[in-house]
Amino acid sequence: MRRKQYNLLLHPFFLLSLLLLLLNDFYLKQRFHNEFTGKLSDVSGLFTFSIFLTAVTNYTKKSILFFVFVFFTWWKSPFSEPLIQLLNYYSIPVSRVSDFTDLWALAILPFIYLIRPAPYIKEKANHFALTASIVISFFAFCATSLPYRELYYYPNRINEISLKEVYYTS
Repeated sequence: MRRKQYNLLLHPFFLLSLLLLLLNDFYLKQRFHNEFTGKLSDVSGLFTFSIFLTAVTNYTKKSILFFVFVFFTWWKSPFSEPLIQLLNYYSIPVSRVSDFTDLWALAILPFIYLIRPAPYIKEKANHFALTASIVISFFAFCATSLPYRELYYYPNRINEISLKEVYYTS
């Protein structure tokens, strides 16, 4: 076991990746909704999540990166579908795209070894910044798995058409 390295959560690359993850998931995906935004989400999410786990747990980077590698591979496979269906059955909305081409994003994991924590500064501002970073990170990780609202839109009035339906005309 090793000491927790909370200051990794204030590293500029971590903060930039967290900002990119939030910007992508709350704006770019809805605005452009293309393959690039999906891959950007995977890369920034893997980078941010790996550093986050390294900072808040006592496990080594090697074991964390192995866990992230295995978990992400499972998550992007059809094997995770039963868990997703179970969570949705109990009104915990979770979705993901099962796409094996997303696995190339795992190439970001070796770069986690280059990230070192900043020197520890014991100040209230540092404590506030760390707390804010943890809260925002947790929010970002949870928000990226929520399904889009339009997937569950069903027209309930006459003269409304759902864009998620197929209509045949003669």
